[in-house]
Amino acid sequence: MKKILSVVLSVVILMSMMVTGFTVGAASTDKATINGKEVSVGSKVTYKIDLKTASKIESVQGVVNFDSNVLKLDSFTMPNTTSNYLPNTNIAGEVHYAAYSVDGDFDFSSQKNYITAEFTVIKAGTSSITHNYEVLDDANSKTLLDSNKKPNSSVQETTNTTVGEVVPSDTAIINGVKCKVGSTVTFNVWVKAPRVAEDYQGRVFYTNDILTPKSASGKSNGASAMYNLHDTETYPGKDIVSYTWMDFRHPVDFSTEDKMVSVTFDVTASGRGTIESYIECFDDIDDNYMILDGKILLDGVTVRTEVVPSEVPPEPTTTSSTTATTSSTTATTATTATTATTAPRPSKTTFNGKEVKVGEEVTVTYMIQADKLCEDFQGYFKYGNKTVGDTTGIELTKFSLKNMPGTMVNTDPAGKAVFTGSSFDKPYDFRTKTQFVTATFKVTKANCAYFAEAEMYILSAVDGTDYVNQGVVKNPFTWDGSTSTEPTTTSSTTKPSGDYAIINGVKCKVGSTITYNLYAKTPYEVGDYQGYVLYSNDLLKATDLYVKQTTTPAFTNLDDTEDYPGQSVVTFNWQDSMTTLDFSTEDLFVSVKFKVTAAGVGSIDDYIVCFDDKDMNYLIDYGVIKDPDTSLRDEVIAEEGPTTTSSTTATTATTATTATTATTATTATTATTATTATTATTATTATTATTATTATTATTAPRPSKTTFNGKEVKVGEEVTVTYMIQADKLCEDFQGYFKYGNKTVGDTTGIELTKFSLKNMPGTMVNTDPAGKAVFTGSSFDKPYDFRTKTQFVTATFKVTKANCAYFAEAEMYILSAVDGTDYVNQGVVKNPFTWDGSTSTEPTTTSSTTKPSGDYAIINGVKCKVGSTITYNLYAKTPYEVGDYQGYVLYSNDLLKATDLYVKQTTTPAFTNLDDTEDYPGQSVVTFNWQDSMTTLDFSTEDLFVSVKFKVTAAGVGSIDDYIVCFDDKDMNYLIDYGVIKDPDTSLRDEVIAEEEPTTATTATTATTATTATTATTATTATTAPQPSKTTFNGKDVKVGDEVTVTYYIQTEKLCEDFQGYFYYGNKSTSDTTGIELKSFYIREDLPGLMCNTAPAGKIVFTGVSPLNPYDFKTKGKFISATFKINEANYDYYANAVFEVLSAVDGTNYVNFGKIENPFVWEEETSVPTPTTATTATTATTATTATTATTATTATTATTATTATTATTATTATTATTATTATTATTATTATSTTKPVEKVKVRYNLTNVVSSNKVEEIEKNDVYTTVLSPVKGYEISSVIMVVNGSVVPVNKNADGTYLVTVPATGDITISAYANEIVIPPTTSSTTETSTSATTATSATTATSATTASSATKPPVKTFKVTNNLTNVTTNNSATTIEEGKVYTALLSPMKGYEISTVVLIVNNEVVPVNKNADGTYLISVPATGDITISAYANVIPPEPTTTSSSTTSTTSTTSTTTVPPRTTFKVTNNLTNVVTNNNATTVNKNEVYTAVLSPVKGYEISTVVLVSNGEIVPVNKNTDGTYLISVVASGDITISAYASLIPPEPTTTSSTTSTTTSSTTGTTGTTAPKTYAVNAMLTNAVSTNNAKTVEEGSMYSAIIAPVEGYDMVTFVATMNGQQIETVKSGNAYIITAKVTGDINIVAYAEKKPEPTTATTATTATTATTATTATTATTATTATTATTATTATTATTATTATTATTATTATTSPVPTSETIPTTKPDQVIEINKMTIDKATVTVNEGQKFNIVASIWPGYTTEKTVTWSVNNSRVGVVSQTTNTVNGLYDNEGKLYCTETATFTAKASGQTIIKAVSNTGMVVKCIVNVKKVATSISVNKRSVTLNAGKATTVKATVGPRSIPSQYKGVKWTTSNKKIATVNSKGVIKAVAKGICYVTATSKDNTNLSKRIKVTVKQPVTRVKFNKSFVKLTKKGKSATLKATAYPSNANVKKLTIKSENTKIVKVSKSRINSGATFKVTAVKKGTAYVRATATDGSKKYARIRITVKK
Repeated sequence: MKKILSVVLSVVILMSMMVTGFTVGAASTDKATINGKEVSVGSKVTYKIDLKTASKIESVQGVVNFDSNVLKLDSFTMPNTTSNYLPNTNIAGEVHYAAYSVDGDFDFSSQKNYITAEFTVIKAGTSSITHNYEVLDDANSKTLLDSNKKPNSSVQETTNTTVGEVVPSDTAIINGVKCKVGSTVTFNVWVKAPRVAEDYQGRVFYTNDILTPKSASGKSNGASAMYNLHDTETYPGKDIVSYTWMDFRHPVDFSTEDKMVSVTFDVTASGRGTIESYIECFDDIDDNYMILDGKILLDGVTVRTEVVPSEVPPEPTTTSSTTATTSSTTATTATTATTATTAPRPSKTTFNGKEVKVGEEVTVTYMIQADKLCEDFQGYFKYGNKTVGDTTGIELTKFSLKNMPGTMVNTDPAGKAVFTGSSFDKPYDFRTKTQFVTATFKVTKANCAYFAEAEMYILSAVDGTDYVNQGVVKNPFTWDGSTSTEPTTTSSTTKPSGDYAIINGVKCKVGSTITYNLYAKTPYEVGDYQGYVLYSNDLLKATDLYVKQTTTPAFTNLDDTEDYPGQSVVTFNWQDSMTTLDFSTEDLFVSVKFKVTAAGVGSIDDYIVCFDDKDMNYLIDYGVIKDPDTSLRDEVIAEEGPTTTSSTTATTATTATTATTATTATTATTATTATTATTATTATTATTATTATTATTATTAPRPSKTTFNGKEVKVGEEVTVTYMIQADKLCEDFQGYFKYGNKTVGDTTGIELTKFSLKNMPGTMVNTDPAGKAVFTGSSFDKPYDFRTKTQFVTATFKVTKANCAYFAEAEMYILSAVDGTDYVNQGVVKNPFTWDGSTSTEPTTTSSTTKPSGDYAIINGVKCKVGSTITYNLYAKTPYEVGDYQGYVLYSNDLLKATDLYVKQTTTPAFTNLDDTEDYPGQSVVTFNWQDSMTTLDFSTEDLFVSVKFKVTAAGVGSIDDYIVCFDDKDMNYLIDYGVIKDPDTSLRDEVIAEEEPTTATTATTATTATTATTATTATTATTAPQPSKTTFNGKDVKVGDEVTVTYYIQTEKLCEDFQGYFYYGNKSTSDTTGIELKSFYIREDLPGLMCNTAPAGKIVFTGVSPLNPYDFKTKGKFISATFKINEANYDYYANAVFEVLSAVDGTNYVNFGKIENPFVWEEETSVPTPTTATTATTATTATTATTATTATTATTATTATTATTATTATTATTATTATTATTATTATTATSTTKPVEKVKVRYNLTNVVSSNKVEEIEKNDVYTTVLSPVKGYEISSVIMVVNGSVVPVNKNADGTYLVTVPATGDITISAYANEIVIPPTTSSTTETSTSATTATSATTATSATTASSATKPPVKTFKVTNNLTNVTTNNSATTIEEGKVYTALLSPMKGYEISTVVLIVNNEVVPVNKNADGTYLISVPATGDITISAYANVIPPEPTTTSSSTTSTTSTTSTTTVPPRTTFKVTNNLTNVVTNNNATTVNKNEVYTAVLSPVKGYEISTVVLVSNGEIVPVNKNTDGTYLISVVASGDITISAYASLIPPEPTTTSSTTSTTTSSTTGTTGTTAPKTYAVNAMLTNAVSTNNAKTVEEGSMYSAIIAPVEGYDMVTFVATMNGQQIETVKSGNAYIITAKVTGDINIVAYAEKKPEPTTATTATTATTATTATTATTATTATTATTATTATTATTATTATTATTATTATTATTSPVPTSETIPTTKPDQVIEINKMTIDKATVTVNEGQKFNIVASIWPGYTTEKTVTWSVNNSRVGVVSQTTNTVNGLYDNEGKLYCTETATFTAKASGQTIIKAVSNTGMVVKCIVNVKKVATSISVNKRSVTLNAGKATTVKATVGPRSIPSQYKGVKWTTSNKKIATVNSKGVIKAVAKGICYVTATSKDNTNLSKRIKVTVKQPVTRVKFNKSFVKLTKKGKSATLKATAYPSNANVKKLTIKSENTKIVKVSKSRINSGATFKVTAVKKGTAYVRATATDGSKKYARIRITVKK
């Protein structure tokens, strides 16, 4: 058949190519007969065939024949075959057509037009119009024609021929409507639809020989519609106007009929024509078709067209005989209706039956309540004037709909306001009675009867329940209207008086200020939010806005332009990637202040667009709270006169507060205004009241003589608890149920009060106890299923009986309970599969029931009876075969009965984070949280072990619970063992128990779920261990008393360096086995231990741990390790405290302690210090004893034994020979007491500031306090350099925007702040004259050159000035000028301050050192021409006092002690610091007063630029020879230091420029070359001098300098940096050597302090003999323990010899200036070998890529074997290379000569290597180098992602710290299973197939750093299919079974919702099924409807099936 059709269609197409003309006859009054009907020539003839078929049509083909001499074809259409037909009108007298539909949608089941052909009579005559079928096939390709090609009996055909009048020449008839030629006609398409539309598209066909399109318009809301007035798709005799519109952001509302499209045409000629509409698509907001290809697919959608002429011809001659299909506009119908409703005018003015006055405003409010969540609604608010039948005299002034998502309001139609809403993903909650819609009207005309009433047209619940369907109420719901003609203060719906407004039910005075507060609470850190506050702008004006924010401000707008009907918007938006907001306790989120501007009823509502945690997870998303632990609460606070308080109940939606208020207010209004019967009926819920009354009457029975509850006898005042237990064999994903209760006797809730309602703590649950007699509970949690596999308590309700002689009841039932695999336990109240649902009623407390409430002395917790005031313990045990690497969870408990007091969690040395009182709230409960992770060690639960233990104090009687919720419990590889409360691993289990202090009644039971269990064994064991309380108080066996503080200290010593340790410091009360009576006051552990962590939180235990493999712990010297001080609060107990190591390991792998077992010996000594009464003795004795003890203590410290113990032992020995034993004992006690008090340790703060001031000038600060200051430059200066050194390390300092520097640092050691500020110089105007000067080599010639340049200038440049800087210490100047003009002579006299003498003066002019002459009086005269900047540095030392010699004598033995005088030095050191310079004199010493001579020469290709000669601390001028060498000749009056530097001679330039300006320089240059880049040298020296005073240096040159303290000073702080990086320096004695290649600015900070004065005199008396001995002992102690013992013995002796010995010992320890070693005379070729070799670093830790210098020192300095070979044992880690030659002539502290060799180490890769320096004699020194990875951390922005297959997302990984270079921040991405998800190098994860895998981000620099992201790939539904293509039901009541299946089969969620699109015709048996399940469709009445099956996974995939009901 289809082949035949194909051939026919081909023929039709070929025939269509032929062109056949015809002749049109002239119009006349002649008649023609067409199909037997007479018609005038020129008239119109319409030929129509209508069909009705029993089945759908697939293909048609035929021909219409007519006489082309009589008739002219105007048009041919097949309207019900859409656009699929192909007509051929090119054959004269014939119209051939064909149409074919692949989907069989030619539906003629009801009679419809098949073909229409329109003709014009062109000639008189007779003609027939006939039609012949060629093809007519049904949907199964079966023909419906008989053998004669006539339709068979299944086809009903109706043929009709209509003739019309002759159209006058000035008239056109369009769709039967007359229009004047030359005017315009408008074609309107009216549409009405129950849903808002997001797009439409269509065409308008018109007769183009009569009409020409002029313009078009369409309804839109945002984006405009697009039109094409002349579409190219042409139809015979017609053209097309096409249109299209789409805007999903701004949908259009057609809930009331409205114009969709309007096209205006010019009428260009007379005749008959048509305009037709064809709508291709018309879709709702969810992209569902409402109209498709001209067919209406959604019930409730209507389309109507009209033709409106602009001008009508004046005298129509005949009436139109056109059929009813082309009707006139609807205005006529409206007029008729008006006339029909006219009635006599009333004599008074009423509104809804209430008398009103003109000018009054009337408010009509409707309240709603439905027992289910709703998804869509549509309704109308009709109003008008009954008297005249329109809206005359009534004006709608305000219309307000409850704020809800997806709503639209249209108040444009006169007499009707339309409201609609559709929100499938955010359902409407009307379960609590709430105000829905309010309309306010103004009466403007008297003596009329006005009305206003609202009705619902559609109201549907989310489960498919229809409350209202097309205006018919299907299920009961509350819809109460009230009319308010007078304002009252109790109603939120009525308008108050002119002085007040009612906002959210709160009365507010006009002119006052009100505050709207929105509070938020969430356990998560908040990283961003966005939202707005909507308010009634006709009553309120926003004046102020507060939002919670960090230092990053929020974006706010008090008057946003986003308008809502009658409202305005306050918007806010905040995000901070660095810091977060804390809402862990409920806190103010948003606060808006409003000015009340007018009276009326208004509202304020919030809408939170997003409220996200720090990982961008939604807590609130588009107004919907996504997280069950997140809540919002709002309130309105009035300034004055409030009558209704705002509800403060926390709800998921912020509108619930308003809803509650509105309900209360309405009730109050009813009571107030119930003066009219009508009003009272309206105000109260009519439906409910009637039902209640009927029910009461029906159920009235004799009142019972006793009071019962669920059949149990109870008493008035008693509380009854009803509990339901649940158990289901599968994990569940959602539930819904009801707890109904009441009084059977009277049929309501009289006499029964719900006092408490508790639902098991579960995610995604909601409870509503507002409805009287019913509590509703619901839960939905797909990703965190509910585990009811163990029988557990589900819901508990407690009631109070208040009335006697009634029968009360309470019972719970499940309405829905579904498992995760789709199994329905209960579906719409019908039990589908068995599960346990047990209820019990408790009227008396018993010890065996967990559901009953006990007496006032007891509480029942998890079924365990516990005495009020006692302590109970909740234990949670875990078992798993895997090592556990992290966990997180919380314990929920009833906070009205319990208070958490103590928490234990299993952990490693890394402590867990715990919180006994977390603010994460649950109804009636509180939360104890815990969180632990350790990347180094794991937890062992291979045997069941205690995981969590919480102690609670029972605070009140009642029934409560304790539950655990484990968020995660992962193995070491981050695989989930437990995830969000669900045990993922079958070998992992949890078991919990509750242990009561007394009267336990239930035995312990182990379960996998965390259900309540009880253990009696533990309680019995506790009782068994109780012992008699002791009669005295002891601590570690020592007697103490209440109030005493006891210190327990441990000392440690190990043979080797250690790398890690872990231990515990236990303490407690042995008598009670807890910490009763003992209080930890303070805790100390060594502060210098890197990687240290301590946790003192656990009661009775202090945890300490340390890991530092790169910086090992040095315990090789015995020292204090840990100490704790405790206070005794209760008597008669045995207290204890002891510390133990769990792990203690050496760097070489030796275990001292391994898991608590000692494997190798080490010193671990305990000392318990208890207070002892102090014994008073005579002053002399006490002094003697104390001194002696001090000496002994020092001795003890040296020998590394316990100080106190050793003192006691020594004292005992001493006491034997001492005069008074008591005195010695007292001394020991005093020593012990002193050792327990830690003195306040202070550190020094030093300032080295130049042109800089500090806001903080303190010179000392307590150690570890925070030091803060602001450094500011003096006026006219700017700070150029700030260096801060704390405890020997450089600390970065932040620069403020104003040029100051803020310093904030913990004082961990001495602080030195150095800062330098440059003068701000305004550059002079540059002269255009070219300057040329010859570079000079001396200052004098430079001046000359400059002068010459000036003289030759054509234009005199401005005067140039130079800076003068004075750096004076203890020195004054008579010239304080800071600038000087070029060429002038600067003169100054430098004088020392009183008591000082100038030791150093350095004068630098234009970067050259200039000699300065010293005057005889110690002053210095400076006189120098100003050729550049001038810097004067001078330092003066204090004049030392003359030395004296004092003799000391004693009474018993006279002895004289003299101070040893240091002999003057006879030789001095000579030090050469030469760079690219050689000397002809390599002597390292020179005799006093000898002349030292040397010539300095540059190496080849270099020229000397700087020479500094320092002799005896004075700079001596040096002469330059003409050949570029320097001659040095100086008398040796002290040590000599020569520093010289030579620069590379630049090559000759190839081109010279005559215009180049060459600056005068001290170095010879060539004109025309580019000047080398220079950097500044800032030397900030205090009591120190430098051998190199250059202020600038050239890039690439070598900078050399020796920085040394001035005579009599020691260097305290030294730091040198270049380009911000620290320079490796070599320390030589007390000086520092710098040698570095110049790459940037150089900053040098040196600070030296005066050496302490040596003690030169002692005095002895009779009583002071022992004192001298003490001094000797102390001094000797510093040397050896043996000597100290001798000194102690000397203390007991009474001979003068001993005293003398002591004095000698004192003198021996004084540090004199060492005598310089001289080089011995040697024979030629004599070998002097090395006798000592050291290295300056033993262990170094650096990062990859860093370098450092290492120095080997060799003794003697005159050895002939100075060669050192450097090497490393692991070149992969780093390499070492020698960088400098031997540095000779150095002296150590003993005056011995030595020399140094320097090498540079470069770190290449992480690891460890050893640098070896080997002399040629085989002597070896080593340095261990640990190279660290630069990358130390890695983090990811998401812990887990969930994707649908085929989707992708991007995750980010960050390698830290932030400061590292970018080359170390690389990340490698890998996936554990490419078949599930892939990841590319940019972190883009693409989901491949369903499953779970892990994507890992690994640091490329440090592969030990990685983070895993869990990837869950879900398979969405891609299509839905029914098992049939259509269903036919023969009559009402018949059913058919259908099956719907979601594909693919592995889709994650395969549940389907089933819905009939027209329940009037077909209803379905199930609203929700699993994929592949069956359901029934049942016929309701005749007609056709569609049933839709939609996937519930959010994919929006669905299938539709047509159901036809025959009758």
